[in-house]
Amino acid sequence: MHLSMINQRKIDRLSHHIKRPNVVNAGEGWHVILPNAPSPFFGRNHLVSHVAGLLLNRQHVTLCGPGGIGKTSLAKAIIHDPLIAERFRGRRFFVSFDGFDPSKLSTRTLKEQVCRGAGLVPRFSERWEEVMTFLMSECTVLVIDSANDLAATRNAESVARIIDDFASSPSIVLLLTTRSKHIFTSCLITQVVSVPTLERKYAKETFEHLCPYEIPAEIVDHLLDDVDNHPLSVNILARQSAQHEWTGAELLSAWQTQQAAILENGEGKHQSLRASVELSLSSPSVVRLGDDARKILEIISFFPQGLGVMRAKALCFSAAAIIDTLCMHSVIHREGNYFTMLKPMRLYLRRKSPKPDAVFLNTVRNMYHGELSGSVEQRRALIEAEDINVEHLIVFDFREAINLDDGCRACALFLDNLAMYKPRATDLTTMLQELPVRSSGLLTKIVSRPVMKKAVSASNKNLLVKSAGTLASSVRRSKLTSTFLRTLFVR
Repeated sequence: MHLSMINQRKIDRLSHHIKRPNVVNAGEGWHVILPNAPSPFFGRNHLVSHVAGLLLNRQHVTLCGPGGIGKTSLAKAIIHDPLIAERFRGRRFFVSFDGFDPSKLSTRTLKEQVCRGAGLVPRFSERWEEVMTFLMSECTVLVIDSANDLAATRNAESVARIIDDFASSPSIVLLLTTRSKHIFTSCLITQVVSVPTLERKYAKETFEHLCPYEIPAEIVDHLLDDVDNHPLSVNILARQSAQHEWTGAELLSAWQTQQAAILENGEGKHQSLRASVELSLSSPSVVRLGDDARKILEIISFFPQGLGVMRAKALCFSAAAIIDTLCMHSVIHREGNYFTMLKPMRLYLRRKSPKPDAVFLNTVRNMYHGELSGSVEQRRALIEAEDINVEHLIVFDFREAINLDDGCRACALFLDNLAMYKPRATDLTTMLQELPVRSSGLLTKIVSRPVMKKAVSASNKNLLVKSAGTLASSVRRSKLTSTFLRTLFVR
């Protein structure tokens, strides 16, 4: 039956089946049960106002971002915004797919959840034309939470057609939350709003609201730095601290010794970093990328500064396509000329895979080693932009005793270039002093092979000591110059 042929009596009959909530809102007409407004909720008012303005102007909106960034909380705050409440009153419907297995979602599941969100009996999903007429009978804002799960269903095309029906209606405006930047792109045009991490002051307010105990400000700042002001991680840290009644020193000690364990504590994506990250990694479109996707994630998480765009795309033949998909699903993101990820994601992946794929790592190692002995422009650019990455790789190679002779030469070059282009202290100088020297002559034949592999030649040790001395002198000169310039300005 065509929608226009459904008579008003059927619509009225359907409307009688709307559930009556326990809490009556201020609107007129029927009422539905909405999720509560989020609490605590700091630092997002500008986003609420921006998105509410778009919805009031009849524009569909997609809230996009990585797991734990606060998309669902933001959507809940938006439907409770006074302007949205005044405009749509009882026609604010929140449809969630949180907790559903994406592989088992279907058009029937979608229809039933929409019915629930609209206050209708789920079995009315079998009379979908009447439900659609009911939804389109007045101005309605329809929130679809975790919409990325719908795009991953086996019958995604049928789901897309339903979403298109919603979007095509002049009386329905959509608000989607998703980890993927582009879903239902063939049928749905939306304003994409990327949800960022919290500003520091609001991350601090959130922490202090959830943890009533006195924690020194410098410790809180240190912890918030370590989690990139990531809302879920801030919440978990604060609740763990409050639960254990930790002092500042105890909290800092627990964080330094069991970071990942603290963030992984709890069940579900709203309480556990592990659950949130794995939800992204288990997305069918990510799984289809195969083992190379895992290896690329390991490499990007391994380097503290992320990985340069050209280096990342040189890892394997399919690297560019894999990286595009990982970015699309908010697993990684691009900052300037680098692909990187949020620190909590990096922390989880580093704990899960402490040693990245040897072949991929060697590809990047060869690039760095080549540039350390390259032209002046190459060396300067590398040190100024990626000195932390290079240092991290050299430390790893020494600890794992990987190609020590090559590592010694690379380390000496790194220290010399650091002294020339970016004088600063480095943990490498302490590590170099502890490097064992390989014995020579007759003693070499009786030393066990494992010890030999972890030792360096006397000539390489001398080379490293010399380069470390050059760096130390350069650092001292740099400090004296800075002190002198500060004195000039004071005068």
